[in-house]
Amino acid sequence: MTDKSVLKEKGIYLILDRKLAGNRSYEEIIEKTCPFGVKIVQLREKNISTKDFVKLAERIKKVCKKNGILFIINDRVDVAFASNADGVHLGQDDLPVKYARKILGKNKVIGMSAGNEEELEYALKQDIDYISPGPVFSTTTKSDAGQSVGIEFVKKVLKKTELPVIPIGGITEKNAKEISSLGINKVAVISAILKAEDIEKATKNLFDAL
Repeated sequence: MTDKSVLKEKGIYLILDRKLAGNRSYEEIIEKTCPFGVKIVQLREKNISTKDFVKLAERIKKVCKKNGILFIINDRVDVAFASNADGVHLGQDDLPVKYARKILGKNKVIGMSAGNEEELEYALKQDIDYISPGPVFSTTTKSDAGQSVGIEFVKKVLKKTELPVIPIGGITEKNAKEISSLGINKVAVISAILKAEDIEKATKNLFDAL
């Protein structure tokens, strides 16, 4: 059974990105960062066959399980189901949550993005386990991320829900303190860790900033 309590713990939600991973394997990235605060890993693959995505997901799931990390698949409910991942993260245009929940079951984690008021209202009506407002700050990592929503939007989200709030988008060691001051203890990042020369140090510094 998936331990959803991890969503409430202080930690880092690391999204894996093939381009930014460089010469490092995903396994190496997870092994190096998990001792320093990575609690959740999300696998996001856009240009890969479903068969290969499932194979990769099964591989990464093993490493995450060994290290006590929650393993989430981005967008693809079918891949999450096939690989027995701990859950799925859905965008506003992905498979509706009611169907994802039917496929994955009540014990799996389902998270959702929200980038404006309308998306927030929609997300909060769904049977989800956490919500990710963003991009909080401007980011170039995700081409379709949209305009930054700012800290004020994150405050609005916190006022409207008791769900774990995991902000995403342009978060770094420097601005993580600003987010942490709102009472948030978990952030989702890509570049802040994957672009760093020393990913262990980058992870530790970000974790300490929360």
